[in-house]
Amino acid sequence: MMHWVRQAARRFGIDVSPATVICPEHVKTVGIDADGRARIDVRETLVFLKPPKSGDLWDVCSMHPEAALDTFVRQSPDAIEGRRRRRSRDTVVINWKPKDPVVPYALYDHQYSWFPPGSHAQPALCAEFHCEKRTGTFVLEMITRQGFEAAVAFPRPGWIHTRSERTLVKYALKQLERGGERPAIDDSGQRVEWRIAGPRLGRRYVCVVFQRYGVALWQDALKKGVLRNKIEQLMGRLSPDATPLP
Repeated sequence: MMHWVRQAARRFGIDVSPATVICPEHVKTVGIDADGRARIDVRETLVFLKPPKSGDLWDVCSMHPEAALDTFVRQSPDAIEGRRRRRSRDTVVINWKPKDPVVPYALYDHQYSWFPPGSHAQPALCAEFHCEKRTGTFVLEMITRQGFEAAVAFPRPGWIHTRSERTLVKYALKQLERGGERPAIDDSGQRVEWRIAGPRLGRRYVCVVFQRYGVALWQDALKKGVLRNKIEQLMGRLSPDATPLP
């Protein structure tokens, strides 16, 4: 019955993970080279209570919004790729099945990697974890040669889900000021580690990492943005075509 419900939900773009798949640990590593190019490696430790059925397993990766779906490259040494589809313009969902028969209750090591689009040499970088299966521990590692200045993590508020990067970073800066959760930055300043113990199923979590001078650059950009908006509002009021204020 539940398998039929999950299949029906997928027709509407809703992925529902079966209760027979458990993830004791999910580790995501983002490596950024000197030119700002990134590689993402994911390692999931899985436990199957029952052998998985078709459509039970999928990976979610980011891709260029204008790229053709069949040109996206994802590598996995342990998986056989099945159907792929877009969840959004810049997100691809890839169904997969294990290459070898699984042993119920035994640990299964699933790995996959891809190269996300765009430059990651930005003042602030955002990483999001959407807990789509029962998970014990989530770990994010972000590594760069440029050096990190600060990092803050928080459950993603529902009202911010569809907002812009500017809104998200502005919220992250407020969390920094208020003493929000601070992922660990090692002594070299080149590695950030963010851990979530017992994430809630269906919940989204966000980590915003500021590279060197990133906090000041974003604070300055936000101040200029506020000032520019005020000037635009004032000029609109003084425009001959503007409606007079009462």
